[in-house]
Amino acid sequence: MDTALAHGEKHGYKNAQVTVLAPTGTIGFMMDCDTTGIEPDLALVKYKKLVGGGLIKIVNNTVPQALMKLGYTRADQRSRFLHRQERKIEGAPHLKAEDMPVFDCSLAPQGGGRSITWTGHVKMMAAAQPFLSGAISKTINMPEESTVEDIMKAYIESWKVGLKPWPSTATTRSVRSR
Repeated sequence: MDTALAHGEKHGYKNAQVTVLAPTGTIGFMMDCDTTGIEPDLALVKYKKLVGGGLIKIVNNTVPQALMKLGYTRADQRSRFLHRQERKIEGAPHLKAEDMPVFDCSLAPQGGGRSITWTGHVKMMAAAQPFLSGAISKTINMPEESTVEDIMKAYIESWKVGLKPWPSTATTRSVRSR
C-alpha cells in the first residue's frame, strides 16, 4: 500500500481509488451481523428462503441494546423484544413516540408505515463521502410508486451534497420497492 501511494504521488493516478465503501448486505448476513457499513438494516425482522426449502426468521439483535441506551428497564426491553418478534416494533407496549426513529429501517414492515426516507439514505452517504476517495455503492431505497421525477430529484440531491457517481451500476441500484 505504501509503495502504491508513493508511486501515485510521484506519477499521478488514473482511474484509481484509494478508499471506497463497498456494498456489505450479504457479507454482513454471512458474518451474523445485523448490518454492516453504511447500509441500514432492511427490517428488524427478516425472512430468508432456504435453498432446500423452508424459511428462516432473522431477528435484529441490537434492539435490546438500543432500548437499554434509551433508558428502558430490562422488563420493558423483554416485552418490546417479544412484541417485535411476533409483529413489528411499532405498537410495542410503552414505547415512546420520540424513540421510534431509532428503529427505522430501509423497508417499512408489513402493516407498518415507518422507514428511512430516500433522503435519509442520501444524507448518510453525504456524511461519509468526505472520507472516501471513491464512490459509495449503496442502494437508495425509494417507494414503489416513485416517479421518474422522484428519481431525478434523488440524483440531483446526491450531486448537490457531493456524492460521487458509482460507475455503470448507478441506474440499476437506485430504486428498490418497499
